Amino acid sequence: MADASEHLGHVAAHLADTTPLARFISRVSISGGGDEIIVALAGRNLAIRAAGQSLRIGSEEIALGADAQGTLNRVAIVVGRLLAQIDEQGI
Repeated sequence: MADASEHLGHVAAHLADTTPLARFISRVSISGGGDEIIVALAGRNLAIRAAGQSLRIGSEEIALGADAQGTLNRVAIVVGRLLAQIDEQGI
């Protein structure tokens, strides 16, 4: 099984191409790599970090999938939901 850092690298490379982020893609920036990815929208940042056998976004823990694509799908859903909350708050 790949470790969280390998899955994080796949997430960094492909997060912008996922359906849950499609509505934000013109307003969001995704940067980083290695141990952390930063997703920024409207001056607010979400940090995605490797943590043992999972990835963390704030207080949310996302278990690694069977492969990196599965993990990407899980992360994209959470990031999409959090970006929608940021967008609704208008901050």
